[in-house]
Amino acid sequence: MTILLLLLLLTLSVQPGQTQVETILDSSEYDDLGLPTVTERIPYAEAPVGSRRFMPPSAPIPWNGLKMATKLSPVCPQNLPSLNNANNNYSKGRYDQIKRLLPYLKVESEDCLYLNLYVPSYGELSSWVC
Repeated sequence: MTILLLLLLLTLSVQPGQTQVETILDSSEYDDLGLPTVTERIPYAEAPVGSRRFMPPSAPIPWNGLKMATKLSPVCPQNLPSLNNANNNYSKGRYDQIKRLLPYLKVESEDCLYLNLYVPSYGELSSWVC
């Protein structure tokens, strides 16, 4: 159901002529997905910077030709948890989770309105439809 929602969102935001994206196949970190098709950094809205700051998102600027969608997008700015004295504040499981995720949260930008899609390559598309 989540995949269908993401595909619907992507379909609604992409105009004709924008649908070409370069994807990658990667199984290094996502073994439980089989060999997924990974599509990263697909813009779904304009960056909320400058005059668009604190405004509702607007449609992304159309691109021509093939869009390389193989680079992980930055995360939106956020207060990252501190691991100093974290053993007093977090359970061991939560501490380990934060420690594992922190390297991925270091690259922040207000230009963060992108989709990163990891689509399993096994099964038929019709089996995903509820």
